[in-house]
Amino acid sequence: MLTVWAVPRNERKITEDLLVRDGLPLLCQWLARAKLEGNSWRGFVHIIDFERTGTTLRVVEPQKHAVWPHIGDLPGSLGES
Repeated sequence: MLTVWAVPRNERKITEDLLVRDGLPLLCQWLARAKLEGNSWRGFVHIIDFERTGTTLRVVEPQKHAVWPHIGDLPGSLGES
């Protein structure tokens, strides 16, 4: 599942450019590594987050979950209270 959260209108272009220039290559590297991992790695849900600060996109420390979280439990989901 890939989720892209909304950004303010005046930040859309720079955010899109950063995702294409920096985010997609980082995601492709992460997916290539994931393909090589064994079953014990695949037994967990892995979430990779990108954070934009100004004109920089960085990977937030990847998270690992023992069980797939219910969609309502994901940060920013409609089920979040």
